[in-house]
Amino acid sequence: MVTTTTPLNADSGVNPQSLPTNTLPEQPELALKLELMDLLGYIYLQHGLPDKAAVLLTARDVLAPDNPKTLLTLAVAQLRSEKAQRALTTLERMILLGAIDASFHLVHGQVLQQLGRETEAASAMRAHIATRQVGSRQSNPSHSSHKKP
Repeated sequence: MVTTTTPLNADSGVNPQSLPTNTLPEQPELALKLELMDLLGYIYLQHGLPDKAAVLLTARDVLAPDNPKTLLTLAVAQLRSEKAQRALTTLERMILLGAIDASFHLVHGQVLQQLGRETEAASAMRAHIATRQVGSRQSNPSHSSHKKP
């Protein structure tokens, strides 16, 4: 079984800044600490330390739960740590929040592949492609189909 990893950057379609976020807590100090934890978790992932990223992002989730951006990054960390079942549980929390977008489907497909659920993984990847196509058409209406006279 071939397992791919998802870098969190524009090339992969997973952009942490584009994900929906809950409003940060009212206390500026806590908001700053949470932002720092998100950044450090992202840096750990980029430098091949998914276990550390998962621990840090789990702690961050305890402080301010149900942030879709944090949950997706946590799921990627768990996936890269070969803890696909935990990643699936994290993604299920995102479903409950209604935070389903192209990035979600991409990570979901990779988690299902790592669990050996190829048919479901393929379906998730098709959903990823369809969601990205719909998003690109909405953001760039000039590329819609026009018939020439």
